[in-house]
Formats: sequence, structure tokens, C-alpha cells
Amino acid sequence: MELSAAKKHLVSLQSNDYFKNSLGVGSFSAEQLHLEPNKLYVGATASGTGMTDMGIDDGDFVIIEISDTIESGEVGMFVYGEAKNVVCRLYKKYDDGSEWLIANKDRKPIPVSDDTNFTVAGKIVTVCKSIAGKKF
Repeated sequence: MELSAAKKHLVSLQSNDYFKNSLGVGSFSAEQLHLEPNKLYVGATASGTGMTDMGIDDGDFVIIEISDTIESGEVGMFVYGEAKNVVCRLYKKYDDGSEWLIANKDRKPIPVSDDTNFTVAGKIVTVCKSIAGKKF
């Protein structure tokens, strides 16, 4: 799942914000979004089908805790490659030391190595589902 125009369409969120979504069909408190005090967050609308197996669908609004670290098994936002691609993927580190960014069963995993130009940008903490096909 790539984030729609991620670099210029990230929404800055703070743990004391009362966030009204752009559809105007509801509001979310920081508590409902699971935002913790003294942490930085951004939100973005998911675009594509790369993470549907993880329950993140096209049009969902994802809340990302800004972090430069991630644990194996967490879903994060990553910047990789010469083109600085921004994607959300499941991060896996195996016993043999290999690291992978995993999408759904229809996409090849992305190997992580020194040659990948890989950066952790954050981890997904909340997914707000799109309603009746309407995107946030």
C-alpha cells in the first residue's frame, strides 16, 4: 500500500488534538485514535491494495507514530530506494538476520539491506476504515 502523495499530504496530529475527518461524518478524539502524550503522529490516506491482507484497504486513514525504529511483526511506514518510495508494509526480521518488507500475497517482499537505502519513518498505530467506499 503506497500512501497517497505522502510527502505533501500527511496530516500532522498531536496527542491533544480532536480530529474531524475530511468526510465530515464524524470526529475522533486522541484517545479514540490511541495517541499517547508526548509522541508525534501523522495521518495519511492509504492508496492501493498492497496491505489488504493486513486489513488496511484503499481509502482507509492510517495514523502513524513517527519513529525511526520498528520491531519485527509491526506494520510501519518506510522510505526506500533511490526514488525514495514511501510504503506501508509488515516488517519482518528473521533468525538468519535477513530483513523484509512484506505486503500481501500478490506482491513480492522487498528485501532490506545496506544497498536498499531503507529508512523507518514510523509505525502504524491506528487504522480508520473508509465508509461505504468513501475515502478520507
